[in-house]
Amino acid sequence: MRDLFYSYFNFNRKERNGALVLVVIVVLLMATNFLLHFYPQNKPSLSLQHYPLSATAHPHYTKKQVAYSTLRSKTGITTPEKLYPFNPNTIGLEELLRFGLSPKTAHTLIHFRKAGGGFRKKEDLKKIYSLPLQDYLRLEPYIQLPEEKLTHTIHTTETKSRTSFPKNIELNEADSAALIDLKGIGPVLSRRIMAYRKKLGGFYSKEQLKEVYGLSDSTFQLITGQLTINPELIALIHINTITAEGLKKHPYIRYYLVKGIINYRQKHGAFNTAEDLEKTGLFTKAELQKLLPYISFSVE
Repeated sequence: MRDLFYSYFNFNRKERNGALVLVVIVVLLMATNFLLHFYPQNKPSLSLQHYPLSATAHPHYTKKQVAYSTLRSKTGITTPEKLYPFNPNTIGLEELLRFGLSPKTAHTLIHFRKAGGGFRKKEDLKKIYSLPLQDYLRLEPYIQLPEEKLTHTIHTTETKSRTSFPKNIELNEADSAALIDLKGIGPVLSRRIMAYRKKLGGFYSKEQLKEVYGLSDSTFQLITGQLTINPELIALIHINTITAEGLKKHPYIRYYLVKGIINYRQKHGAFNTAEDLEKTGLFTKAELQKLLPYISFSVE
C-alpha cells in the first residue's frame, strides 16, 4: 500500500521544478489582478457623437424618426436659430425644426393643420399636445395671425365681450369652425359631432352629445350652456315609405329591427301613430321614446 501511494505522489527533481514554476506563475497572476484594482482606468466615452444612430443601429427607431434625424443633419440644425415672425398656418417643417421644436412636435403641428385644424389665435397652438409650455412661451411673441391682428385692432371690445360671454351655437347648423370655438372641442371631436349629427339626421336634445365617441362628461358640462337646438331642423324618417337600406343607416335602428319593421308594414299596412310602432313588439319603451322624434307617419 505504501509503495502504491509513493508511485502516485512521489515526484522526481524535474517534476518538482516544473510544479514550483507553475505555482510562481499563478501567484504572480493573482498579485497582478489584485494590484490592477488600485490603478485608475480610462473608460471610452459613449457619446452619441461617436455613435450616430441609424435605422439598423437601433431597432426601436422608426423610419420616420430616422428621416427626421436625417433632415435635421442635412439642414445643419443643431441648436434653435434666431426667431423671426411666422404664421403657424403656413410655416414649413424645416422652419419649425430650425426654431428648435422636436421632430415629433413639428410633425404633430403639420398633421393637425392638414386635418383641418387651423390656428385662429395664438392660444390655439396649445392644442398641440406635444408642444412644451416653455417652447410656446418662447415662440408666442413671434406668432403672427393676420386675421387675429385685424380683429384685435378693429373689434377689440367686441372680441373681449365674445370671449367672456360666448354666443349660443345652434347645434344642428354649426360648422366645424364654430364647434372648435367651444371650450374642450378640437378638430377631432368637431368632426365626430358633425358625422354623428349626419347619421342621426340632427339632434333634438343636448343629451345626445354624450353618445359621441370621445366626448367626456366634463367636456359636455363645459359646452352645454353654449348650445341651442332647433328640433325643426331634424331630417325625419318617413316610416311608411323608407326602404330597408334607409332604415339601416340610422344609429337608433339596429339591423334586426329593420326586417321586423318592413315585414310588419307589408302585413298590416301603414303606421299611423306611435302606438302602431309599439304594437310591433320590436321596441322597448325607452328605445321607442328615443326614436319617435325622428319618425314621420305621413304617407308620401
